[in-house]
Amino acid sequence: MVIEERTTPVTYVTVEAAIAELRQTMARMERIYETSSEAMLQAVRSGERVDTAEIALWLVQYRELQHLLSLS
Repeated sequence: MVIEERTTPVTYVTVEAAIAELRQTMARMERIYETSSEAMLQAVRSGERVDTAEIALWLVQYRELQHLLSLS
């Protein structure tokens, strides 16, 4: 029996490109939900808003953006 090895291609982006993409995502989500990313984070933490899959992804990306900004 031969097991076929599969690899996933890796795409490298600069920190600046990642920040730009994440900023676009934050702007889109903030328009959709009519609130800032920080306000949504606080609303989810306080239980004021339900943490849906979409909101969870948004907030993970928001925290990633914060982290990348702290590096530059």
